[in-house]
Amino acid sequence: MTELESDCNIAVTELAKIVADLDFKVRQQGGLICHLEGQLKSVIFELEYYKSQRPFVLAGGHFPTEFDKIECQIFHRTDLTAKELKSGKAPWSVKLTFWQGTRKAHKDVALLDSEKFKQAARGMSNAAIQSVADAMHLKGFCGMNRARTTGKGTPYIPTEFVYGLLLDSDPYIGIGIGDKGYRIENFRPGKGDKIGHAMWYGVHVCNR
Repeated sequence: MTELESDCNIAVTELAKIVADLDFKVRQQGGLICHLEGQLKSVIFELEYYKSQRPFVLAGGHFPTEFDKIECQIFHRTDLTAKELKSGKAPWSVKLTFWQGTRKAHKDVALLDSEKFKQAARGMSNAAIQSVADAMHLKGFCGMNRARTTGKGTPYIPTEFVYGLLLDSDPYIGIGIGDKGYRIENFRPGKGDKIGHAMWYGVHVCNR
């Protein structure tokens, strides 16, 4: 065996050991990578779960500007006394449920008849509110959203309102949020049988 052949054999042996050692380490790292990938997927799943469970909070009581769907329940109280009606309690109201994915938030809005609503809207500078107030007829009802403040007051938000027509027979609900409008038609009767249950139920699904 020549000196060159001997050197080559030694080199091959040493390099084969190095390759085997590196291959072993790579396989070890491959197992570690698979383990870390599994952990990452688990953490991402847990993150998405808790994000979906996080409460959908209406900041300051405002209607949200981004949502996937609005559910609307229409309520009618027939048990109000003459004194309660005179004090301003509204027999008609809506409960709006705004959805963002699996998260939801509710907002109740009292609906006033045309005369009482015009009184509430008097002096407000919002053009949309004024146009609704001017267009309302005797069968129309409308209400403004109320803000939630740190004090005791719940002022009207003139850029956020709900108006309704033919509530006792074939309801139509319109919702104004800023410069956008949404409408809900094709209501079905409420399914509840307890006192105070919703009279009508409807839904608007947003197209994005």
